[in-house]
Amino acid sequence: MKFWQIALISASFLACTSSSTNSTKSTNSTYGNTVDTTQAVDFNKAVIDFTQNGKSQATVIGAIGAVCQGEGCWYSFASNSDIIVDFNEKFTIPKDVSGKLAIANGSFAYDTTLVADLKKMAKEDGKSINEIDAIDKDEIKVKFTAQGLHIK
Repeated sequence: MKFWQIALISASFLACTSSSTNSTKSTNSTYGNTVDTTQAVDFNKAVIDFTQNGKSQATVIGAIGAVCQGEGCWYSFASNSDIIVDFNEKFTIPKDVSGKLAIANGSFAYDTTLVADLKKMAKEDGKSINEIDAIDKDEIKVKFTAQGLHIK
């Protein structure tokens, strides 16, 4: 093997190793923007502030429930599994953080989730083919988009 081939293989290996190291850090880690953890309010209280008062910007706190097992691209809070927290593809989180404390800053909005996306999420959640096939209409739900997330 020539020197440049060995260097290329080594660089590829280091890039993969470095990438997997970042995806497994799961405690006292911040993803995306910095989060002011002193301003956090309970996630469910923030949901009420949004649905009743229209307050969309918030820094929220709560235990992590489900986490996307496909890519780590969303999670839900354990106290309210109906609302998905996503990151607009700006970052991903480790898949093994369920139960950990999360503090996220971002904004609430009403969002339409298309049938195709609902089916993809159901598949990632391990739902049966029958459950996936039964999904036949879009859903309008409250969604929280996090710009930054701190996991303790």
